[in-house]
Order: sequence, then structure tokens, then C-alpha cells
Amino acid sequence: RGVLIQRIWPNTPAEAAGILEGDVLVRIDGINTPSLRALQRIMRERLAVDQEIEAEFIRSGELIVLQVILEEMPR
Repeated sequence: RGVLIQRIWPNTPAEAAGILEGDVLVRIDGINTPSLRALQRIMRERLAVDQEIEAEFIRSGELIVLQVILEEMPR
């Protein structure tokens, strides 16, 4: 279980970190992300703009770990 990455926008922290469409986000800083709702709650309650996080993904059946620096979401 995790959050399927469906789209990566150009010039974003996700693109810079090497996240790819089709990756499945399973953990942020050791916290499981079983659903989009859980991810949104984690982002809102525990993370901050300019914070560097460790994001764990499943890509082609392999676990990969990427460092991502968070930015404010565009409105």
C-alpha cells in the first residue's frame, strides 16, 4: 500500500529529487503513507516548507530512498 505518483510537474522538488511517475510512495521520514488521505495529514501536521525529508518509494518492485526538500504548493 502507498500513494501512486501519477504526475510529476517540471521544475518541482519532486522532479529535482528524481521521483518518477508510477513510483509508489510508502513512507516519509519513517511514517507509513498508506493512502492519499494519510499523506495529506502527514504533510499538514508534521512537515514544513524548506524541510528536507527522506521519502521511500517502490519503483519496479525495488525500494528506493530519495531526499526531497519541500516547497510551498502553488495555489
